Amino acid sequence: MAPPTGTGQGSRSGCVGCRGNSATRSRTCAPTCSYTVIGRYPVLTVQRDDLQPPKCGWQWCVIKLGILRLPFVSYSGRRSVLQLGWQPSGFFGAKATGWPLYVLITLALAAVWAVII
Repeated sequence: MAPPTGTGQGSRSGCVGCRGNSATRSRTCAPTCSYTVIGRYPVLTVQRDDLQPPKCGWQWCVIKLGILRLPFVSYSGRRSVLQLGWQPSGFFGAKATGWPLYVLITLALAAVWAVII
């Protein structure tokens, strides 16, 4: 679905439990398990470097499932990747490579050190 003019956002509806491409998700699901994904266009992209041509930068989305909101954010740089939250497909995960990994390890060690002292 094309983003609304000038906003740089898009949305897609479907079901977290369904398989197949995005066009079949909303048609084959029961009405009780529908959800909407809103975020930066294209909303079903997990990382900007998955696009053709690959791009660097932030990708974000929010899965709206009834009153529940499930956020997701990812950053793709030339040498680093950071992901946290529920991906547009509904899968939860966290991933860090490159400098975000070193920052997270440093913060975790600092927190452990603060508790010990």
